[in-house]
Amino acid sequence: MTKISMKLGIIYIFLVFLNITFFTVMVFENQVDLIIDNAKFRTVEITDKLISSINSLNYSVSTSNENSNQLITKIVDILKTNVNNYVIFNEKKEIFASSVKDIEISENYIKNAINASSAKNFSDKKYSFEVSRDQISYFIPFYSEKTGDITISFIMSLKEIDNRMKNLYLQVFAIVIILIILHTLIGYLLNIIIVKPLMALKRKTDDFSSGDFSVRVKVKGNDELALVSSTFNSMAESVEQFIKRLKNQNDLLNMELEVAAQVQEGIYPKVKPNDHFLVSIYNNPLEKVSGDFHDLIKLPGNKYGFFIADVSGHGVPAALITMKIKDLITVTSSNFVDPAALLKFFNISFADLMERFSSYFTASYLILDWDSNEVLYSAAGHPDAYILRKNGTIEDLSAEGFVIGVSKEMSDTFRTVKGHIEKGDVIILYTDGITESRNAKGVFYGDKAFPDCIKSSIGKSADEIKHELVSNLKMYTEGLERKDDETLIIIEVK
Repeated sequence: MTKISMKLGIIYIFLVFLNITFFTVMVFENQVDLIIDNAKFRTVEITDKLISSINSLNYSVSTSNENSNQLITKIVDILKTNVNNYVIFNEKKEIFASSVKDIEISENYIKNAINASSAKNFSDKKYSFEVSRDQISYFIPFYSEKTGDITISFIMSLKEIDNRMKNLYLQVFAIVIILIILHTLIGYLLNIIIVKPLMALKRKTDDFSSGDFSVRVKVKGNDELALVSSTFNSMAESVEQFIKRLKNQNDLLNMELEVAAQVQEGIYPKVKPNDHFLVSIYNNPLEKVSGDFHDLIKLPGNKYGFFIADVSGHGVPAALITMKIKDLITVTSSNFVDPAALLKFFNISFADLMERFSSYFTASYLILDWDSNEVLYSAAGHPDAYILRKNGTIEDLSAEGFVIGVSKEMSDTFRTVKGHIEKGDVIILYTDGITESRNAKGVFYGDKAFPDCIKSSIGKSADEIKHELVSNLKMYTEGLERKDDETLIIIEVK
């Protein structure tokens, strides 16, 4: 993410560049124009003065007895007072006077002299000139009866203009440096006034978004930035107070959930030692309270019932339904010797309640009869049970039936299956929180790992099998978040 300071810096540098460029161009163009205009004016002034003086001289000499040399001498005197570099010659390359010794008249000089004479004759131009890189050469045609046609040439050096241009460059450079320093100071002030407060506000906002609700921004001045900072502080104060209230409410809710978890733990059966079976139970709620339920019921005669249920969803709503299941099974279970009949009664009893909650639950009910060594089993949409025979084989206890609480009309779907039990057999009941756990590849634990672990557990005690299955499940799902409550009931027949 591009920082606002960087964005403002780029914009400011661009504006400074435009400002300095515009100012420099304007100053440079104006000064150059002034230098050139001044040079032109001075040149024209000198030239006109020379021509005027020479013409006046020619008029006075024509009425006197002076010879040509005397005339040339007077022209030279006029030239010396105005220019430093001059030469007087004719088209035959004869030199009458010169400020430079041993000068030779070039063809270019003769050409310019002829052009100047022609221009005077045809367009009445008083002189012509030729501009080179560092000087301007002027050619003034002159005629006198005593000298004939001659050309007076003098040179105006451009060195002064060049020096003035160099000074202009230095002045412009100094102005640019001053402007850069000035804009740097302005940029620094803008950074202090605008950017730094914004960055401070951003840092506080980052701290706030990270969970530090106690952060506040120092408010300076009464401008818009101060108003934003003050508004942020008011918001932070409100959020901090709100979070404190939520925390207090959450602490109270957690305390209540702890009590609810203890109450729920109290409804689970406490198995007393007996001569018929050993049982090992694993119950691991996803939250503080569980939507899984299990119960062991002593039935009339030499029978025990084992009930397991899994309410849809989890947390408090599901846990409340388990309390209702406990109440109903405590009151009615002794009246049913057929597991399917109990599940049918539950479906009818819970249909209206579950419809209001938009919920349902799966269940299985298993009865062990030690007088006949029989096992009676019925299920309501619940995963199959396993019987681990002491001879090393594994049998499924499967009884198809619809889930409880969806419709009273589905009460006839439950049926009871029978089997036999022997000493050393082990029965495993569980909820789908076990089998539907996934590994990092998304594969269900119940697809292969769970059956394989059960096979490897044949011949072990109920506690050993529970430990084996739980350890294997945790390794299978290592590092992944759980999605459901988990319950295992391991029954070992004595």
